[in-house]
Amino acid sequence: MKAKRRNILMTILCFTLLIVEFMDVLAQEKSSIPPPIKDRITRIKSPVDWFMWGTDVRFRHESIENPSLTTADPPGHSYSFERLRIREWNTINPCKGFDLNLRFTWEGRHYWLPASKAEWDKSEIIIDNINGKFTFQEIPLTIIVGRQDIVFGDGWLISDGTPLDGPRTTFFDAIRATFDLTDIKSKLDLIYINQSSDPNSRLAPIFSKNISLMEQDERAAIFNFSYKLIEYTQIEPYFIYKHDEAANSKGDNGDVYVLGSRLERDINSNISCLIEGAYQFGNRKNAAMFPHQDSCLSAFGINSSFTYNFRDSLKNQIWLGYAVLSGNDAHDPHNHQFDPLWGRWAQYSELFPNEFDRSCERSNLHRINIGYQRELVSGMLVQVNYSALIAYANRFSGTSGFSDNGKFKGQLLTALLKYQYDRCWSGLLLGEYFIPGNYYETPSGGGLLSTRNDPATFLRFQIVFTF
Repeated sequence: MKAKRRNILMTILCFTLLIVEFMDVLAQEKSSIPPPIKDRITRIKSPVDWFMWGTDVRFRHESIENPSLTTADPPGHSYSFERLRIREWNTINPCKGFDLNLRFTWEGRHYWLPASKAEWDKSEIIIDNINGKFTFQEIPLTIIVGRQDIVFGDGWLISDGTPLDGPRTTFFDAIRATFDLTDIKSKLDLIYINQSSDPNSRLAPIFSKNISLMEQDERAAIFNFSYKLIEYTQIEPYFIYKHDEAANSKGDNGDVYVLGSRLERDINSNISCLIEGAYQFGNRKNAAMFPHQDSCLSAFGINSSFTYNFRDSLKNQIWLGYAVLSGNDAHDPHNHQFDPLWGRWAQYSELFPNEFDRSCERSNLHRINIGYQRELVSGMLVQVNYSALIAYANRFSGTSGFSDNGKFKGQLLTALLKYQYDRCWSGLLLGEYFIPGNYYETPSGGGLLSTRNDPATFLRFQIVFTF
């Protein structure tokens, strides 16, 4: 079986290298789409003035080794599978100032490994966008009511409203009002969110598989104000309130209040910086995640980076980043575990293990990152990153599989090659390698934790067609 896995990985790697070489040749010869074809595409996508549609198809092959640093099966020590996502969207404009948006999404999977997984997962068809957009002429106001995507900044706290279904969907059931105050170079967003963990409670998927969207039902309000204090400096203070009611054993209960701000500044023509910080208070109770801490919450998080852009023909960039998300100490009765809110997506790693077995629940962490990027040929970028990952506190002291004193979670190396051939076709190759540190410890008895100190790997090959 191991030989079969190695053969699969080598086949994928060789195929990917051939694709990259082929794209390199095409990059020397590609030209813009002739105007007659562009006009034909436009007529197909918008056959009448009041209707427009589009679609995209995303194919991925993913191979993962040792993702949980254990030999447990199920779910499995080795993964190898394909996933195919198809989306189709429509915009109807029955009158001036009003758009109706509707999007359908399906993502199926085919598993080679592990043996505990069914070979085919045909999934379900879900409506992941359905909303009305109202644009007012007399006042600079836009209101979107219904199921929609919402992202602020780089998605540190607000990006994915449905973390349990992975990257299939990211929607929020929400009302969003945006005041575009161009006279003072500002924008104000007021948002109300009402998320249900039960996928069948509102717009039930076709062929529903009852995939929960999050561990708790959520109601929230967001106040976000973005403005330019001075030239080349963007500041975004915000306030967030979130009320949680647990829907399963790993769900949160409580009321979390967040005060934060984001700053982006171009220091000069080459150097830019980003810093975002947030303080959380209120109450957050979760018996599965922190059974020995009280519900009184006091937590903080910081996300920052400095980037040097060479401004050359190869688009060379280097960056240095630092992030900290507070966490609980095993012997502290108070709750300092930072809540990532709707930032539970693979912001910097598809692989780095989750402490609490909640998708992308990555708090209790210091992360130091250095990275580099350059353009190999037109439209083809390569990025490499190194991250040192350190626990904010020793959350699992005295727990099997974790050391009593160690805080170094490990080293993460990632490499990304992405290629945008034209407006329709794109592809990427992503590889990750995680080396566990002294935060983890193999128990003397072995068993399910017998690979606690072995490295973990991730490989993704992806092609996307957008029409």
